[in-house]
Amino acid sequence: MPRTQIDLKPWQDFRGKDEGILLHIHTSREAVMPVRDALDEYGKGQQSEPNYETGTFGLVGPSMVKIRNSLVKNKKRWIFFGTFYDGLEKELKGKFLVIGYMRIDKVRDVRNLHIHKWMREENKADAMSSYFDLDHCWGLYSDDMKFFAPKDAFEVTQALAKTWGAANGKLTRQTRLALEVPAVTQLREYFATKTDMCEEYIATVREFQAYLKDDEEE
Repeated sequence: MPRTQIDLKPWQDFRGKDEGILLHIHTSREAVMPVRDALDEYGKGQQSEPNYETGTFGLVGPSMVKIRNSLVKNKKRWIFFGTFYDGLEKELKGKFLVIGYMRIDKVRDVRNLHIHKWMREENKADAMSSYFDLDHCWGLYSDDMKFFAPKDAFEVTQALAKTWGAANGKLTRQTRLALEVPAVTQLREYFATKTDMCEEYIATVREFQAYLKDDEEE
């Protein structure tokens, strides 16, 4: 399924350095494609970010606000998404895989947009209270967001993680690893030869959403 086009008029162009960050995200156990946790399998709510459907991060849901703000403030242009794979490809289980990336091309301060959207919802009001202490909440948009099949993902070994600056080479589910230009270049060159599977990711997430909707109706 193709990406949904959004109105880019409220967004502003972003120019940054070829530096970035590696983030761990929880991904589904119920699919081959390591899609975000849209079924709340990890008990942290149904995840909407990264949002393959719109090519955004932080527009649809209030995810990792401080990290997004830091990227914009420090003009770092690349986000790489990693996960400890736990999907249906058994031989890959437990490996730390970089499964996708986005280049930040445009930004938008979505602080007020999010406050107006969620403060009226009782179950989200408490979580949104921290927004009042923020000067900005930057949503990120990419013309170059790609996600890949597990077999095409980039495995990060302990030795490699150590060269990238991870203490003792240890990666965890809280990993937020700053990437300098050489690491960003290495990942970009690797993925340049791989096939983007974003449409498959979108289709899988929509199947999950349809399942949840049918379950609620029953």
